[in-house]
Parts: sequence; structure tokens; C-alpha cells
Amino acid sequence: MFRSKIALATLAGLLLATTAFANSLAATTAAAVEGTYGLELTYDGAANNFFVLDQSPDAEKTYRASFWIEEGTLQMTNCGPTCSTQFMLLAAQQATNGKTVLRIIVGRMVTDDGTGERHLYRFSVKNDNDNFLYVGGIILNGAVVRKHVTIEWQSGDPGVANGVARLYTSNDGGTPNLQGELFYQNSLYQIDQISIGGIAGLGDQASDSLTNGTLHFDSFESYRTLLP
Repeated sequence: MFRSKIALATLAGLLLATTAFANSLAATTAAAVEGTYGLELTYDGAANNFFVLDQSPDAEKTYRASFWIEEGTLQMTNCGPTCSTQFMLLAAQQATNGKTVLRIIVGRMVTDDGTGERHLYRFSVKNDNDNFLYVGGIILNGAVVRKHVTIEWQSGDPGVANGVARLYTSNDGGTPNLQGELFYQNSLYQIDQISIGGIAGLGDQASDSLTNGTLHFDSFESYRTLLP
């Protein structure tokens, strides 16, 4: 078993765009949920992709990661009260072909009365037909701004729908509660690296060109085992 942690204080493996005043990330005390430092992602309307890259996975066929997601000042309201915009926050990829095996997409939702906003964090995985399948989601808004998240993934046998993906959450970092589970065919994939930040989608739609504010990411740990 291995236990991998992103070193947020040093931001090892950090990739930053060179554009001045563009989307950026940094280790800050404000982003810390546990310990002294957390990863603060700052979105300021730019279209550039920016992310931390964890390359400690090595052709993994079983993968589990846990982390805190906390909304700081993230806003996606620039396109009006009824629009829907999104970007990719996390992706696990296979290095040999560059394919994304699993991902978390942040999407804007409208509140029940059509004002304000809430954000849906959608966890999905790719099957052997190269299609993404939805596993489960987390909603954060003004009332609930923080969740501890655990994602699980395991490849299956060729021609059999016995691969697995699960999403767990906890409000306090305690016992994880199952939010979504999927058994599906995914024998073609392995996990070699994890990206966290603004990986794709920030410049894909004109209405989303002003997504701004901060998002906090902390206590990232990954394993070669599923939960007991």
C-alpha cells in the first residue's frame, strides 16, 4: 500500500501559466482546513488552465483519494441567474494515451428561487466505450461551503461490468458516507497522474469568461486500496 500526499507548502510539481494576473494557485493559511497550509485556487476570469500535478501513481488499477473541498469566494454569476457554466477541477489520467479516466466537474446551478447560485461537483468515470458515466455529486452553496470527499476507482475484467467507482462525503472528516456507486466496464484504463486546479473548460464558453474568486483544496491523500 502507498500513501501519497501533495506537499502544499512547497507545491511540488506546480505548473503555472506565465500570463500576468491570470488564474493562479498558492499555498495559503486561509485555505487550510487541517494543519497550517492549504491550496488556494484563484480564478480571475482568465481562460488559461492551471493545476498542481501529482505523478506518484504508477499504472494503478486500484485508486482511492481523499481531500477537502472548501468554497472561498468562488462566483460563476457573470452570465445571469439562469445560465449553466462549468470547468474541470480534478482529473486522473493515463499517461500512455493522455486519456482522462475519472474527473470532477464544477458546474453552476440556479437556486430554487432563480437568484444567487450553488455549485454541483460532479464525479464521473470513463468506460471502455470512451464515454463518461456519472457516479455522484456534491452541492455546495452559501449554507454548506465545505465537504471532505473520498473517491474510489478500480478497473475490471475485459468484457465484464465489474469495474467500480464510488463517491463518499463527510461534513467533518469523520466516517465517510456513500453518495454514489457505479459498476461498469473499464478494463482498458490505469491511473498514472492526478491534476487539480482549472484543468479545462474555463475558456470554452464566452458566458463563463468571468468566473472568479477562490476555491480551497486541502489534505489530499491517495492509496492503492479501496476503503475497508
